[in-house]
Amino acid sequence: MLLQVNRMDPRWACLTLFLVLLADTARGQGCGLSAFRHVPGTHCRGDVVDRPNVGSADACAQACCDNPACKSFQYSTHNFCLLISKICTDEEKLSIPHGNMYDRIQGEAKPQASAGCGLSAFQHVPQTHCPGYENLVDRPQVGSVEACAKACCNNPACKSFQYSIHNRCYLISKICSDEEKKPTPMGNMYDRIQDEAKPQASAGCGLSAFQHVPQTHCPGYENLVDRPQVGSADACAKACCNNPACKSFQYSIHNRCYLISKICSDEEKKPTPMGNMYDRIQAGPSGPRRVCEHQRLSISCPAGQQINIVSALYGRTTRAVCPSGPIRTTNCRSSTSLARVRASCQGKSTCSMAASNGVFGDPCVGTYKYLEVSSTCIPGPSGTRRVCENQRLSISCPAGQQINIVSALYGRTTRAVCPSGPIRTIDCLSSTSLTRVRTSCQGKSTCSMAASNGVFGDPCVGTHKYLEVSSTCIPGPSGTRRVCENQRLSISCPAGQQINIVSALYGRTTRAVCPSGPIRTTNCRSSTSLARVRTSCQGKSTCSVSASNSVFGDPCVGTHKYLEVSSTCIPSKRMVEARETLQGLRDVLLDLEEVAEIEQETRELEDMGEDVGMAAEDDE
Repeated sequence: MLLQVNRMDPRWACLTLFLVLLADTARGQGCGLSAFRHVPGTHCRGDVVDRPNVGSADACAQACCDNPACKSFQYSTHNFCLLISKICTDEEKLSIPHGNMYDRIQGEAKPQASAGCGLSAFQHVPQTHCPGYENLVDRPQVGSVEACAKACCNNPACKSFQYSIHNRCYLISKICSDEEKKPTPMGNMYDRIQDEAKPQASAGCGLSAFQHVPQTHCPGYENLVDRPQVGSADACAKACCNNPACKSFQYSIHNRCYLISKICSDEEKKPTPMGNMYDRIQAGPSGPRRVCEHQRLSISCPAGQQINIVSALYGRTTRAVCPSGPIRTTNCRSSTSLARVRASCQGKSTCSMAASNGVFGDPCVGTYKYLEVSSTCIPGPSGTRRVCENQRLSISCPAGQQINIVSALYGRTTRAVCPSGPIRTIDCLSSTSLTRVRTSCQGKSTCSMAASNGVFGDPCVGTHKYLEVSSTCIPGPSGTRRVCENQRLSISCPAGQQINIVSALYGRTTRAVCPSGPIRTTNCRSSTSLARVRTSCQGKSTCSVSASNSVFGDPCVGTHKYLEVSSTCIPSKRMVEARETLQGLRDVLLDLEEVAEIEQETRELEDMGEDVGMAAEDDE
């Protein structure tokens, strides 16, 4: 039987309320500020539907969403919200400097952010600006360059954007040419990368694709491509990989990254203690080497040089190489390609390895594969030394130079070295190898350490291991001074410079220094050595410190000790303060330029028309 109700029946009231709420929900679903297209600096002289008292553009947008008669709204820079019954055409819109029209986006035209669109979709052009107020699309209030990029991604009219050092975001309707762009120290232009021109990081490109040239710098501001804000040398390398104009980069000890458009020659590079140049490794003149499956690939370098593996592929990406076998796919790559080749060849003068599933696994069963390796020959270290397990390895450098550890391995990666003991595996490497060797040898003139499980741990029980260390001799610091126990050590720097303590040792690590007293141990170091010397000397022009137990404590009773200090001379604090003052003056100039730009922009706005209050009077 049908339910008989009248309008006073509470059930009817509940049903009516439910239908109203349902309609409101359906009408406002997904609706908000993103449902409107922003047309800044304009006003639409349509019928005003309502003037809600709201405090933000988002709230004004929501009011329009909730009003079925509202097709667009005006939210002025004076926080006035006007709901309007139509969408004005571009010809109908009035130019008002304080106006902000928002037109409801029709379903089929609603902008969608490109898949994966973000900051990486734009090419950074630092210290430039794309002039012309007529090209301005929007000025979203965002707090980061990533958010500004996302706003541009979501706006179909945006082709580039400016994100100034004062965190102001400007969306622009065109990509200015190099001739159109204007230089400005506060500017950061980001041009949308066209699909066909979008740079791709080279496969496997990272820090290993660059040759490290420590304590140097490639001068010339005109060669600077970008200054990405990154926190590591790896991230700086990745930024260079992703920038087609970048050929090398500088990552200073102060964690500053500079992408550079050229590779400076050895003559062009300038020495600097804070510099770390990384030059992109060029592919060898012979090009990549390839062998077909079940063959062997060999690489060799001239005397005094060593192999540097740039890239490696075991699998198949083309039909043109090794075409004689079955080919079911050309999208096939072993994930272990680079790691396996580097384990066999990196840092050696010659190497040979099999292109086989036994080495790399089978990435595409039934397809005839090949091995492709790109490599370069780079200067080898001063020496690669090997000793078998339970022997000692010694390193020494000439006077005035110190040991620099390049690589270290305790374990086994080949059967050819120390073959006399049991070998159960050749895939064995102690994770502490490099750390332990550097702790014992880095920066010293001589060192010696045992190749034993007691030092490195046992990475492969039951296998006879060996220690392999590659090292170079590099120039020592400005001075390494030594005095025997109960003597005084003095340091001084020229005028305008101050002492920088690099390292300090009070104790004994060798019998060769101060040998006249009793020596019960050569493994003796005061834990306060560096702190005490820095307290006495750091930042001064001259200093003197006593090599005595009363200063450092007695780390090895009964052994005659010595004090060894390495130091450099660096610009004095006064020089640093002068540089900081100069930088402060530069910042003031930047601020003045920003003020001038704002004043110019204000004049342009004032010239464009009357304010929104006058337009509102016309509406009434």
